This record gives sequence, C-alpha cells and structure tokens, in this order.
Amino acid sequence: KKNNEPYQQRNDLYILNGVVLSGHDSFLLKNRMEKFKRSIIKDGIYCYPGKGTRPVVLRNSDINSHKAPFNHLNEKNFEALNKIIKTTNYIQIAAGLNYYSYTQNKNEDSEIDSSPLLMSLGLLLINYADYLNSINKKGIIIFEEETKKHDTMKLNYILKVLKFGNKTYNKDFFSNITAVYFRKKWTEETKDNFVTTAGLELADLTISPLRRMLDSEYLIIERK
Repeated sequence: KKNNEPYQQRNDLYILNGVVLSGHDSFLLKNRMEKFKRSIIKDGIYCYPGKGTRPVVLRNSDINSHKAPFNHLNEKNFEALNKIIKTTNYIQIAAGLNYYSYTQNKNEDSEIDSSPLLMSLGLLLINYADYLNSINKKGIIIFEEETKKHDTMKLNYILKVLKFGNKTYNKDFFSNITAVYFRKKWTEETKDNFVTTAGLELADLTISPLRRMLDSEYLIIERK
C-alpha cells in the first residue's frame, strides 16, 4: 500500500511456511525434483535473464503465473508435481496472522511483538522444537537467503530464543535446534556450477496449493 492510504485488504495474510525433512528424505526429494525438471526442459537447466544458465528452481509463483520455463506445463506435469509432494515423507509447519488485525491491534502498550515476521517465526520455532523433542532428535534450520536486514533480524531472534528461551518455554525446550543456515536459491559449489536446495523448493511449492484451493491438491498439503 502507499504510505498515505489506509489499509484496505482486510483478508491479507502474512505467512511463514516450513518443512521438516530428514537427510535421507531430502536426498530422495532432490532426485525426484531433478527428474521432474529434466522432464519439462532439457537437462533441467534454464538461462535466467541476468543470471545465466542455472538449474531450474521450482517456485509456486512462477508455476502459477506460467513464467518461463513453466509456460508449457500440462496436466501430466502438475500430476507429477503433486506426486512428488504426496510421496515425500515430510512434515509441514506454518504460522501466520491477519495483517489487518495486526495493524489495528498494535499499539505502544500492546504485548504484540514489533514484527509480523518475528511473531510468525516464534510460533514456527515452538512447533519445530516440539516436534524434535517428541522424536528425541537434533535438527537444523535452513532459511532461504533474503535481504541482509531480514536475515539479521531472523538470526538475532533465533539466537536469543536458543540462549534464553521465550515467554512460554525455557532454553532447554529449544536445545535440539543446533544450527541456523541461510542459503540462496542457487548455491555456487564450484565456479559456474550451481545447485538448488530441495527443501527450500518444497517449502515454496507448499505455501499454497499449486492451482486449486479446496481441491485434491490442497488435501495433499493438508495431510502433511
């Protein structure tokens, strides 16, 4: 919105989405995604304007807008993507808020945190830590790298929670979260040799159904 206009879109949601994957399941997902990419474009690589030739990145917004190289997808392609999501062994966690309600209820005396990002991130951390505790396993966090401002904000918040806990849980509750990493859409392993991170792609694909809400594609995600 423009700074001088009132906020009108009362149903706008601010959502963070994450997926929990084991190392083995991440490896299987990577292979499935690479096979799918090769099925829609030769060798699974595409010349991105201003970036050069790189592996295709699966992004919900690009697929829904039919942006190249996804401008020729057919029903069979969507079925293949749905199958990847359905057959991958992962748990999805998401947190969000109604941005209009947030802006109306936020004031100087409110206990609401200063940022929708940190409010949603706090809930994600609790859900992730709770899951790790329930299976008695250690886990790491991998974020898609964004702006330095937002990445620093996320990192500082997480480090504070890991060191001191939050208003509801002490630091021991979060002790199974052992590290935080930030990765770009493409990671350059060697010069001009890029790879993508399958878990980040899956999180992007499942932020919302690929096409139809309340249809079979939605149910696939809901079960996770």
